[in-house]
Amino acid sequence: MSLGRCLLALGLGIGLGAAACGPIGYANEVARHASTAVEDARTVDAAKHSPYWWTRAVEYLHKARELAARAEFQAANRYGTLAAEAAEKAAEETRRADRGPQ
Repeated sequence: MSLGRCLLALGLGIGLGAAACGPIGYANEVARHASTAVEDARTVDAAKHSPYWWTRAVEYLHKARELAARAEFQAANRYGTLAAEAAEKAAEETRRADRGPQ
């Protein structure tokens, strides 16, 4: 294989790898972390005990999925991160409320 073909193949491989970062990042951030965090908050009944953070988490997750459907993966990742953070705060606030006053 000539040097030109090797460089072309290498460039093509790097280009395809870089193009896949958006969907892969989305899959890791939103599909796993944010979805799991929202589900964890749901199981502790965060909608009742922490309505602000719960609503924020659900809406950000919805927006992340909407953006990913339009292939806007960078924005989807940002919203996924916000969704996970809000869901974790909702679950934490709910657990504190369940313990009662200290």
